[in-house]
Amino acid sequence: MNNIEKLKAARQTLLLLHKLLIDRERELIEGIEGPLTHGAFLGMLLNDPDFQWLRRFSSAIAEVDELLAAKDGVSGEMVDA
Repeated sequence: MNNIEKLKAARQTLLLLHKLLIDRERELIEGIEGPLTHGAFLGMLLNDPDFQWLRRFSSAIAEVDELLAAKDGVSGEMVDA
């Protein structure tokens, strides 16, 4: 498996896990506070300090996207980092 394939596979796994975590967090919050609009929940994800851990996870996915978009290729060192 080459570097691009490794990154793409990692990205798919990260996206799946990210969605599962977001869905679970929404279930937990709505179980306590009642139904939330999509906008209200998005606002919480973006601004609530309790979701700082998830924003770091989102940033990691964005970093993988940036690596995949690099015009000069991806080195093994970049993938390992």
